[in-house]
Amino acid sequence: QVLHSVFAAAKFLHQYMTLTRCDLFFSDKAILVEGLSERLLLPAIIEKLETAEPDRPKLSSQYVTTMEVGGAYAHLFFGLLRFLELPTLILTDLDSVEKPGGSACEVHKGTYSSNACLKAWFSDDNPFTLNGLLTKDESEKAKHGNCIAYQCAEKENGPCGRTFEDAFILANRALFGLNGATREELEAGARSQASKIKKSEFALKYAIEEKAWTTPKYILDGIRRLAAGIEPAIPDPALALAAEAMIANEEDAADA
Repeated sequence: QVLHSVFAAAKFLHQYMTLTRCDLFFSDKAILVEGLSERLLLPAIIEKLETAEPDRPKLSSQYVTTMEVGGAYAHLFFGLLRFLELPTLILTDLDSVEKPGGSACEVHKGTYSSNACLKAWFSDDNPFTLNGLLTKDESEKAKHGNCIAYQCAEKENGPCGRTFEDAFILANRALFGLNGATREELEAGARSQASKIKKSEFALKYAIEEKAWTTPKYILDGIRRLAAGIEPAIPDPALALAAEAMIANEEDAADA
């Protein structure tokens, strides 16, 4: 069974790279996105963030490749990304469902996630639950120089989207005329509006025509981490000792 899974993943990666222009091997960093909306809006999101926070590290000055792989396939890239030692941000969806194998639902109604990427990333969770995903801290979302980002509440105890479109609407309530007094009402309203959206038209509208909007928090957090290097570099102990010895020798020579 394990060998079958390995061969299936290898076959998928080979076909993907044969059928698409893949520049993973030449990039400084990579972003794997869930779908079309995120891919089309990402350049505008990065530009808005860098304009608002000019003193932070900038992705626009780095060679970053963006790949649309979907939540069902992103986990197949984990091994390759680790082998390449390529810092990567994976933007995926919470995909809340009522129960394992159950129907899609608003986050406040859910107990589980149907997202294969999240299941693979948090494969050590026992049990794997929606509430567990919602309570992860930033350190748990990073491993092997990569990090994963998925929907979260814009403010503590606030409403949370299950997809990018839900989250975008919740982050821009006034823009979408979203009304509601409770978390439950806001999540239901965002879900209702998102279900009527044509993704390509939605993404192009807010990438090109309308720019007065706010990026969902989970994406901003992920981009900031990728731009900064995801995790602090761990110094090589041998190099640190050699540097200390060199400094000591230089000080001794100066004293002599």
